[in-house]
Amino acid sequence: RVLAQGLQEPVAIARARDGGWLVAEAGPGRVRRIGPTGGPGEIVASGLRRPTALEVLHDGRLGVVETAAGGVVAIDLRSSARTVLARGL
Repeated sequence: RVLAQGLQEPVAIARARDGGWLVAEAGPGRVRRIGPTGGPGEIVASGLRRPTALEVLHDGRLGVVETAAGGVVAIDLRSSARTVLARGL
């Protein structure tokens, strides 16, 4: 069964706390949330610099490796607030 189609350069996936999926699309620099039953999903983070790895952190934020920026950010998916966790990598 296919849960999502039309993703642009998907490179990483993480399981969301609600049972859905978070998918990093490296080319467009965004993260898309796909619901547990599939569908087109919604963009939950954009303006990222080549996201290539994802991890749902213990506090519910999403950790994202931005390869082109050489760093890691944490994104609150409710407020879109970003916190730099590491730079210069």
